[in-house]
Amino acid sequence: MKKIIVFIPVILTFILITHFFALLLSVIPFNPVVLKYNEQITNYVNPLFTQTWTLFAPDPISSNDALHIKLEFEEGETEWIDTTNPIVGKMHDNYFSPYNRLGRITQSITSQMLTEEPLVHDLRESIKTKDDKNESLAELDKQSEKRYDTNHEYLLRYASSYAKHLFPNEKIETIEMRVLHQKSIPYSERNEDIEREWELVAAIKKQPISNDVLPLF
Repeated sequence: MKKIIVFIPVILTFILITHFFALLLSVIPFNPVVLKYNEQITNYVNPLFTQTWTLFAPDPISSNDALHIKLEFEEGETEWIDTTNPIVGKMHDNYFSPYNRLGRITQSITSQMLTEEPLVHDLRESIKTKDDKNESLAELDKQSEKRYDTNHEYLLRYASSYAKHLFPNEKIETIEMRVLHQKSIPYSERNEDIEREWELVAAIKKQPISNDVLPLF
């Protein structure tokens, strides 16, 4: 028993070091090491531990993203349902509640799913100008496809969980998703009565709901 107690701090220290090392690899500039272990890093970090340098970059966050879902039942289907802004509203009511983390999940997932890091994009363009059949380019494409598929699964599970929260006693057959993008109002225009339009950036086709998830609430 005493040996177990002695090893507990060692094990916890090892886990903590491994955790922060994975986070470090996820935020440092893209390099051969990150490329080689990108799948393992992505699977561990996303979506709950996603880090971003956006707040420290010259260009601040200037947009909002939202996930809408449409559900199909035997007797019909729903209209488009906003799954993002209701949670963001609750988050604003209490910043120390679990909604603070939940409100970031969809934006984190869609960002990983639909965008590419600037350094990776620059590397891709550099390779294309030299040789569009380069093995490195093929590897980048492969990693991009894996990242999309992984985050698509995350998004489906989140949307399915939200749907089960809304309709706990209904049998949902399929779910359709779309991602919308809205430009933020500049600070200089904050007092003006301006409603920015939401633009469609991704439409994800109808598919069976994920059954192995619990209701979100």
